[in-house]
Amino acid sequence: MIFSPDDFAGRPYEGGLNQTGHMVAGAALSAFLPIPVALAGILAWEVWQFKRRGATMADMRIDAVYWIVGAVTWPLNIWWWPALPVAAFVLEYVRISRGSHAED
Repeated sequence: MIFSPDDFAGRPYEGGLNQTGHMVAGAALSAFLPIPVALAGILAWEVWQFKRRGATMADMRIDAVYWIVGAVTWPLNIWWWPALPVAAFVLEYVRISRGSHAED
């Protein structure tokens, strides 16, 4: 289900798309909100999922990293920004394919 915590174990394509989405959503938040407000919202969302929706600590951490990278790098307005979500997809695809899941 959308917005449900998931570590995408054994599903690298979906996991790569998920983290790409976190990065792009983080960028979108920082385009419309001051960065401190965007970061506070991101962290609140991830902590809420951890405490109330059964997210693992590893899932919370990795999701927050991708959200924050998107939120912080978008305002830099660098011409190669679109490469960052692609890099996120590749990193997550490889990480999940190799079974590199951090334990809680």
